Amino acid sequence: MRRPDVLRKLQLTPIEARALVALVRRRAVAVTPTQAIRRSRDPGDDKFLECAVAGAADYVVSADADLLRLGAIEGIPILDGSSPRKCQAHPAL
Repeated sequence: MRRPDVLRKLQLTPIEARALVALVRRRAVAVTPTQAIRRSRDPGDDKFLECAVAGAADYVVSADADLLRLGAIEGIPILDGSSPRKCQAHPAL
């Protein structure tokens, strides 16, 4: 998260970005998708849905319009991640 364009897009300071990366590393769980999912308008996005389902994710956070358009995948909500502050308002977080 050293790229200024990414920090601007996520509305994060460098300190907040480092804290976010550290948090994700502590809480991340590696999963191997077991089923193919073909739901996104962009086939390149389906891998994220496959991982969410395989890992029984509580939610998917994305700024991708194709994923957001789905709203949810197998009961897993897809939240607008264009701003971390928007996601903080979600009760599952």
